Amino acid sequence: MNIALFTSRKATRFRLAMEQSMEFSKSVKLLFTDDKQTLCLKNEMEQKGIRYELCNWREMEGEYKKRHLMFSDCFLRVLKEEKIDYVFVNGSTILEGEILEEYKDKMITFHAGLLPRYAGRTPIDRMVENNEFLMGAAALFIDEEVDHGPIIMESVVCRGNSEQNKYDPVLRTQTEMIVKCFELLRDDRISINEDRVVQIRGADYGYYAIFPKIEY
Repeated sequence: MNIALFTSRKATRFRLAMEQSMEFSKSVKLLFTDDKQTLCLKNEMEQKGIRYELCNWREMEGEYKKRHLMFSDCFLRVLKEEKIDYVFVNGSTILEGEILEEYKDKMITFHAGLLPRYAGRTPIDRMVENNEFLMGAAALFIDEEVDHGPIIMESVVCRGNSEQNKYDPVLRTQTEMIVKCFELLRDDRISINEDRVVQIRGADYGYYAIFPKIEY
């Protein structure tokens, strides 16, 4: 199974997932990015045998939507060149056009907010501003709308009483979700029914927890 990663930043969660799972790391064949800040990762990726590809749509000519389509087409071309099976996304650029059809139910985005309430940008900041007791992240398939596709799994953490490190509790769960999604795909345990709802074979959908955890 060949995996591509798409990131707009320094791929911190993806890199942590690769450290946690050697099998996942060996399956990653491509790091695709739209951000020059990731140039520092080029040597690191190439030493692992991973192709690094930068496509900066901001430097392309044309109107905003046209540049997004050009970027998506560039991404699709590279995916085909590398014979990629699944794409893991943690990038800020919205993918459009043919790539959504070619890789339907093959692209998973890792969103740092509970859905559907916290779709869109800066979800952690908005959860904190709303004084949410519980925060979390989601892994979902990408479709034509933003943060809208079939949800695979969500993580939930208790915000606690401190404003410090408000991002870490949520983002930390993303690393585990990346590895879990890879393992589920590897074992062919994910399916989507006719209502576009994800079913994970062998999962316990009756599981629940009480927050905060209280020790006696």
